[in-house]
Amino acid sequence: MNKKFLLLFIFLIFLACKTNEKQTQKTHRINTSEATPGTYKIIGKVVKIKKIASNDTKDICSQYPCLAMVKIMDVTATGSGITIPLKIGEIMEMRFTYTLSNTKNIFKDIKVPYPGLKKGDEFIGVAQQQLLAGSTNPKFVIGDYELK
Repeated sequence: MNKKFLLLFIFLIFLACKTNEKQTQKTHRINTSEATPGTYKIIGKVVKIKKIASNDTKDICSQYPCLAMVKIMDVTATGSGITIPLKIGEIMEMRFTYTLSNTKNIFKDIKVPYPGLKKGDEFIGVAQQQLLAGSTNPKFVIGDYELK
């Protein structure tokens, strides 16, 4: 009887460790030590959420907020091809690809939903620099983020 109990106990510990490992993998989307070309890994703080004026009802940003003024708290990595460095303390407009709302009910097929951000929230994110022809001011897009 003791051997069965011991084996059951070991099995339950193993199962608990595996479950915890899967949860950890789901909650950490972003590796802050590497950046792909044209991107930054940043720690940002939402200081203001802006609305986009759009009559296009198919555009997700006409239904949910996608623009925010973000204060750069830290830049943890910079990818190749970056032409304009981000400065700590700088506040800039950034567009969030998947909106600033919780995506769980917006995108039904999303495997790991984004929690959403509100004013004052800090996040770790991947900011992509997008240069427009004839402009010296790049646009920044956050495609991936997690709460800090």
